[in-house]
Amino acid sequence: MEDTTFVEMWIDTHAEGGTINDMVKNYRQAVPESTASDASLKTALSTRATKIRAELIALGKTEDEVAKLFPKFPRATKTKQNLQSAVARILEMAGEKAEPEGE
Repeated sequence: MEDTTFVEMWIDTHAEGGTINDMVKNYRQAVPESTASDASLKTALSTRATKIRAELIALGKTEDEVAKLFPKFPRATKTKQNLQSAVARILEMAGEKAEPEGE
């Protein structure tokens, strides 16, 4: 899939309130010959998006500008909870207290 098609699909999926799982479904429809697992596709699509964001930053865009131009999909609640638990455990082991993330 060309980068321009990928970017349009990513932005459209995000604008429709979709998730990374919806992006995987859209990708599968656009590239039916793909045999990659959903997990592999999520990783590949997210990595591709990260590289595009990095290029925008290299062109002089700020993080806030990039977030508006090419937004990230929110983390799944379970993933976010797992990450918070992992961070809390690391800080606990280091003798520090985790501060709750403001939302």
